[in-house]
Amino acid sequence: MYQAHCAKFARMKRIIVPFISILLGMACSGSSGDSSDEVQLELNRAKTLWSASGIDSYSLRFRRSCFCLPSATLPVLIEVTDGELTSVSNEATGAIIDMAEWKNFLTVDEIFEEIQKAVNLGADSIHVEYSPEFGYPKTVSIDYIEAAADDEVSYFTELVGDAR
Repeated sequence: MYQAHCAKFARMKRIIVPFISILLGMACSGSSGDSSDEVQLELNRAKTLWSASGIDSYSLRFRRSCFCLPSATLPVLIEVTDGELTSVSNEATGAIIDMAEWKNFLTVDEIFEEIQKAVNLGADSIHVEYSPEFGYPKTVSIDYIEAAADDEVSYFTELVGDAR
């Protein structure tokens, strides 16, 4: 009977110890980025500044960094007309990117949406640098789950022209 209790305790220990370790890890981990309130406030300010700039047609250098297909991380030049993506070209060669790949490249408004999604989902870390003049996101780094690998995404942009 003693051996049966010991075996039962050992099985419970194998289940409970990892569970408690996970809970303690979650309790001890905090956001390595700004608080979601601060991120939301800055996002709102930047969106207001971007909207006030009146820029809805522009050229944007865009690069994504993530654990994804190489075609999604290609540095490109994006052309936006009246808020809609109208052209994407390889920044190094000037070659036009096939429309089937355009889903990998974001307009300023779509980058704002990605930041908002990260805030709404409670990403562990969100770091954004906005253009002080126009409010568009220049660099964005999002880590949804700090302890997970390969869930991070970053965006790098530079406004290179506009046709207000």
